[in-house]
Amino acid sequence: MARRRIDPTRRLARAILTNARAAGCELVPVAERSKPWNTATFDGLRLEYTFNAVAGDALDRWLEQLPSVDFRTPGHLVADIATASVAWSTDVATVLINALTVEER
Repeated sequence: MARRRIDPTRRLARAILTNARAAGCELVPVAERSKPWNTATFDGLRLEYTFNAVAGDALDRWLEQLPSVDFRTPGHLVADIATASVAWSTDVATVLINALTVEER
């Protein structure tokens, strides 16, 4: 039976969801985008994720520590991850997260 490969975009999305859940935040995926990123020495992906979440202290704390999380995604090193924006409504926040991965060789 052939193993189904999960692309790096999906792997990182799962890792983000797992990390948020462990911090007491339930994220609901809304959208994700990826596009290839290259330099003379590296290949990777620029990733953009949109999530909805219940607004509150747990979300604030999780977003604050997000850039320091060491996400593990087989085959790709997460070189950078950050909250790009948060749009608040009464009790829901729409969070945009940007990440940059580099292929491990």
